[in-house]
Amino acid sequence: MADSEGQQEGDQGDDRAARLIQALHHEVRRQILRLLHTSEEPRSPARIAEHMRLSLSMVSYHITILRRCGVITRVEERPVRGTIEHFYVSNIGDDPTAQTLLEATRKSDEAR
Repeated sequence: MADSEGQQEGDQGDDRAARLIQALHHEVRRQILRLLHTSEEPRSPARIAEHMRLSLSMVSYHITILRRCGVITRVEERPVRGTIEHFYVSNIGDDPTAQTLLEATRKSDEAR
């Protein structure tokens, strides 16, 4: 039984690593995750789009992928001018793999 339990834990770790790699595969997702990870408050896709000078639709698309990959979490909703604005935070915490990947790609992302 110990082997199957250990295998399940390993599978969960492999699944998390796969989700993290998928999340960080695209430059825009890495930039969004960096922004959310270093922000002191939750941010909405509209605010992120404004900050990054990208279209709201592009940011919303990447936010959806980051959320599905489990690296960000929606923490708040607010009504704004007839719509609902969602706010997100990073949940990578002190994950050394995520931080290493974000740091290793920082210079190449900033050069573009």
